[in-house]
Amino acid sequence: MGDVHGFTSSIASYPDRGPDGTAKYRGNTSGRLVRDFIATYHGPKTNVFVDPMEGGGTSRDAAAAMGVPYRGFDLRDGFDAVRMDLLAALDGVHCGSVFLHPPYAAMIPYSGNMWGEPHPADLSQFGNDVDAFHELLQAVLQNVHAALRPGGHYGVLLGSWRKAGAYHNLPATMTRYAPGVAVAEIIKIQHNVHSGRKTYSASVVRIAHESLLVYRRADDPSLFAVFADALDGINRTYSATWRNLVLGFARERGAFDLEELYAAFDAHPRTRSNPNYRAKLRQIINSEGTIERYSRGRYALKDRVAS
Repeated sequence: MGDVHGFTSSIASYPDRGPDGTAKYRGNTSGRLVRDFIATYHGPKTNVFVDPMEGGGTSRDAAAAMGVPYRGFDLRDGFDAVRMDLLAALDGVHCGSVFLHPPYAAMIPYSGNMWGEPHPADLSQFGNDVDAFHELLQAVLQNVHAALRPGGHYGVLLGSWRKAGAYHNLPATMTRYAPGVAVAEIIKIQHNVHSGRKTYSASVVRIAHESLLVYRRADDPSLFAVFADALDGINRTYSATWRNLVLGFARERGAFDLEELYAAFDAHPRTRSNPNYRAKLRQIINSEGTIERYSRGRYALKDRVAS
């Protein structure tokens, strides 16, 4: 792996972004960060390293330089990390680690701006609706977590966002619903960013860092059940909370029938406030679009049925 030794402390700084990726792709991070992530958390070199939002190709180039197998996906190329199953896209083979660098809410619009038309699964398309951003990001993290091998790690590079005088601490909110076991928070110092050329009032402190939050895959097979309690702390629509719970169940269970779905939620805290929760569950699996009935009474994620 050359002269890359991995993270030596919880602070990372790369004044020279390095050769990886397309530097002109807005929001593209330093490949040196990705290389350090691989060196620290990837595990055996034969494991596959994955980036489901590869953007300007930084992860692809970093993996090649490190000599590890790589699979990269992006919404602009047709992979919807919110609704399409990542494990199925990996041909059912669990990966060793995942690096994820999502949009920071609407800080930089991607679809309809840097490529194509506005896409409903693009996390940068929600203006001031930060709750909608977190709702979709949580679905992506569930997807990533389910694609990891036991003991595998995923890292999310995320920055805070200031809009119209409000400060949105996106990483802090994400820690309240991210699946898996928290392992580390690496503070990455920002260099040569667009905001560095702006002039702010004396009361506004310039944001000059991002957080790389690292998680290890949890062993709890009923992990989906944890999400509702975490979501209670975020102001969001009730129906959206249920949607992510059901998607989490489908990802972890694979194929299931209605009785298995009911049994999983019968003692769930969310059902206490909704006596009609079984009807809600049926509504979600029949209207979500990512879950389908593949035989009489049996359901699974659409991508897994196809594969």
